[in-house]
Amino acid sequence: MDAIETSRWEAALGRNAKHYLKAFERIRARGRWAPGWNSAAFLHSSAWFCYRRMYGLGLLNFFAPALLLIFFLSLHVDAALAYIAAGYLVCVFVVLPVFADSIYYEHLKERLERARPPSVWTGLAASGVVAASIGLILMTMAASYGDFTDRAKMSEVVLAGSSMRTQVTEFHEQHGRLPAAADARTLDTSSMSKYVTSVAWDASRSAIVLTMAKPYPGKHVELRPVVRSGRLVEWRCHSPDLDKKLLPLYCRE
Repeated sequence: MDAIETSRWEAALGRNAKHYLKAFERIRARGRWAPGWNSAAFLHSSAWFCYRRMYGLGLLNFFAPALLLIFFLSLHVDAALAYIAAGYLVCVFVVLPVFADSIYYEHLKERLERARPPSVWTGLAASGVVAASIGLILMTMAASYGDFTDRAKMSEVVLAGSSMRTQVTEFHEQHGRLPAAADARTLDTSSMSKYVTSVAWDASRSAIVLTMAKPYPGKHVELRPVVRSGRLVEWRCHSPDLDKKLLPLYCRE
């Protein structure tokens, strides 16, 4: 850069101009994108975007995690949520800080003649973004708390049938068949929890029927053995009363 161009960049950059000019020289030498590290973008990327007058990217980065979280919680896709969350964390806390200087360089290069440096107002905007993001995260967590607790209770419901499931499995190993109605009284039905009012073997349905106390009083979950070639190979669970989205992930097949 010559002296005139350097002065233009310094005027557009404002605070920390020397740091960014050094990074920009590296980017120019490498081409369009050059890896580096931007601590401000790592610590709070939305606030950094706003402070550096990249408001569109700041808003996108601000709302993206909450929107993704709400979307995937509404679909109850636990595994997908874990992958999306991991991918988002990698993008925000690894990829973005590494290429933040390159993004800023491309942003300024296109509007260098009219670019303005960060000011007290953009600093206040950045502080507001930090405060708002904390509030948004807390609101999202509060809204999803009930959803998580209900699904945890549903796991407890299914767990309440584990004792009878073991008994039915052993019965099948000993007799080569599932218990008939007359055999049901030999099974222990005392394995209950605060989430289940009854655990019973229904021979007509070939299933363990769990009647819930909560979170959905009076509703049922069934545990059904799968028999192939005379062997009990697995158990499956479902509910005749509830949408499968309300069940634990392993009960939705």
